[in-house]
Amino acid sequence: MSKPVTEAKKQEAIFAIAALAVLCWFVLFHNLGGPALVDPDEGRNAEVAREILVLDDWITPHYNFIPYLDKPMFFYWLMAGADKLFGVSEFSARLPSALAALGCLLLIYDLGRRFAGHWSGLWSALVLATSPAFMSFSRAVIFDMPLAFFITLTFWAFARGEMADGRRREKFFFIMYIAAAGAVLTKGPVGLAVPALVIGGYLLVGQRRQLLGAMRPLQGAVVLLLIAAPWYLWAEARNPGYLHYFLFEENFLRYMTPRFNRVQPWYFYFEVVALGFLPWNLLLGLPFTRASGLQNEHRILIVLWAVVPFMFFSLSAAKQPGYILPAFPALALLIGPSIARALERQTGRRALALPWLMLLIVFGYFAIGLIFPQLWPRSLSESASRFSGFSEGLPWTSLAAIAGLLAVLIAASLRARRLHYYVAACVFFAGFHLFAMRIFSEISRLRSSRELAEKALPLIAPGDQLVVYNDYLASLPFYIRTEQPLWVVLQQHSGAVLGSFYIAEKRPPAVRGSGPAVLSFDKFAEVWNHSPERLVVFVEEKKLQRLADDVGVTPHRLLTTGNFVIVSNR
Repeated sequence: MSKPVTEAKKQEAIFAIAALAVLCWFVLFHNLGGPALVDPDEGRNAEVAREILVLDDWITPHYNFIPYLDKPMFFYWLMAGADKLFGVSEFSARLPSALAALGCLLLIYDLGRRFAGHWSGLWSALVLATSPAFMSFSRAVIFDMPLAFFITLTFWAFARGEMADGRRREKFFFIMYIAAAGAVLTKGPVGLAVPALVIGGYLLVGQRRQLLGAMRPLQGAVVLLLIAAPWYLWAEARNPGYLHYFLFEENFLRYMTPRFNRVQPWYFYFEVVALGFLPWNLLLGLPFTRASGLQNEHRILIVLWAVVPFMFFSLSAAKQPGYILPAFPALALLIGPSIARALERQTGRRALALPWLMLLIVFGYFAIGLIFPQLWPRSLSESASRFSGFSEGLPWTSLAAIAGLLAVLIAASLRARRLHYYVAACVFFAGFHLFAMRIFSEISRLRSSRELAEKALPLIAPGDQLVVYNDYLASLPFYIRTEQPLWVVLQQHSGAVLGSFYIAEKRPPAVRGSGPAVLSFDKFAEVWNHSPERLVVFVEEKKLQRLADDVGVTPHRLLTTGNFVIVSNR
């Protein structure tokens, strides 16, 4: 009898892994390059990577051909490498984040499997892959997902090292220091601070101080410096004063003061977890019951991994949703084993219906609001009205199908076999991803310069000087594929310029073109009639009169598209 049972378990495992693999493909890679780059962050970061290839400069990042040293270089290297392999595109720009997310899922599956069994790993990976924050950042051209991967790899290597012995333990701790170096190269000192606080706290609270000797911290520090320091030193040599700016202003002052305009209330990250980890946050009590499925020492490490980033960034003066993304793998590792244990023991299954019930309520409210927008708050209704193209072409049968699947999953939570339940969950989230992508594609269209660039390109002749007047169109250089700086006409102030506090403070010159790339209104008015090149100006319709008043003439209108007008001086 044991052999058929074993074979059945193997088949069950294969089906479950296949379902998870299909879900991950949908969440991470399906239509990855379809939506436009969302301004400002995606457009700016993708353009920095493109300019690495244009300038063949792999040391100093540039945006609009101006040195842009607000962040380290490693993430840009990854995107530039993808651009070189696959061509400059939205797909290449998003590929590093998607691969980093895939790495997180594989590591979390492995930890969950080793901590509490195969099904715990499967459920941990599913919970992580389907949390809204993780899904969003896995397809975003920003630093948070690569940083989350390196921090997750650091904790994975530490946990594996703790469970190993001898030479294998040394190998895992060596990987831990390499991963920490990758985190420092991705986003600076925070990539070391968070793992150090978590692991240090675990050694004290978990009474594992004897591990410190086996970790060889002095050798680890040498490894970390050998990997991370060369680029920082080279960037300092190329751009004197960079290290002081980055370490003191971009990190210390960002954390300690509201200088960088990222101020949020103290409860901000409670809101991020409430929305970004929906619906699984309804099960956060399960890991602390008898159905936890985790040993005490594992639970201590995972709880610290979840809590320390939350507290660390809550104390920061600057707050952004992606800052606590490294805590989400830990939250998934807490909940995954609890779901697996509840399904195995057939106890506490009623709680498993809560996430699906919550999704059904939220989704039902959304669907009904599309028909009766007066039921939504005014701000939500006004925002939804901008996406008329989405709502008009919406297949209402898909709404009914999603609602039906949620009802099935509520029932399955109480009675279904674990394989059927798992596959049904994967099917639901794959379908929900397709639905959500339609919304995101519409949002990206409205928050990108792609359509504007496509309409402008036929009007641009060789030698024209492109100008953005009183605005900041972050993705426009990327889509225009410009080989020289755009002139950006802005009011002089102490805040960020082109999204960069480094550019605002240091005023570095552009490496191509003549003269400054960022002009005041007065300076632009002076060059309007004296520029040897034709000036092609992108300006919002409502700002066109201000431009005419500045230059003293009515500009020649070339094109009107949406809220923007393209004009020239001749």
